[in-house]
Amino acid sequence: MAFLNYMAAIQNWVPSREYALAEAQRWARRGVAIDVGNNGLAHAVMGAICFAERKHGEAMAFGRTGVAFRSSGPFALSKLGQTETYSGDPNRRIKHIREGMAVRMQQPPTMVGNLAMAFRDAGKIELSIPAAEEAIRIDPDYFDAYVTPCSDQAMNSDLSGAARTAERIRVRCPDFSVCGYLDRQPYRNPAVAA
Repeated sequence: MAFLNYMAAIQNWVPSREYALAEAQRWARRGVAIDVGNNGLAHAVMGAICFAERKHGEAMAFGRTGVAFRSSGPFALSKLGQTETYSGDPNRRIKHIREGMAVRMQQPPTMVGNLAMAFRDAGKIELSIPAAEEAIRIDPDYFDAYVTPCSDQAMNSDLSGAARTAERIRVRCPDFSVCGYLDRQPYRNPAVAA
């Protein structure tokens, strides 16, 4: 129930995202309290919720416990990796996302897009751009996958490539703003976002 409510909120499958997140948290707290037979999914959901609330330390603790219980769970691995990147450790994120991808044969665009972001944040631009393009190939409507190569190209002094990618972003989201996008990126260290 925690996972379903979390996904319903994140994917906007429900009229009230706030209500679904509250339900996800309520069910996750119940799941975390299970002593015998805990599979870690509730911990992973709690980690994801704490991460969204920019509670990096709590998110990391829940995420690590979720992976300890669920070492072959793509969601748990991916969410822990996401927290690690935004907390300043993109190389661990790369490791955890790759582990999650090894378990799950068909990759959702978000997992591949998160890998692209981790590569970028680790300074591995040559790996980031193809990963972002793969996320776009899987789902042309996955918006974040367009932002990553644009920043890659700009950081790599490929301003004409960045301009072409920025145009792709403007076509998909005419009211896009860098400031608005960065406000939604929960980096612990503001210098990384800059």
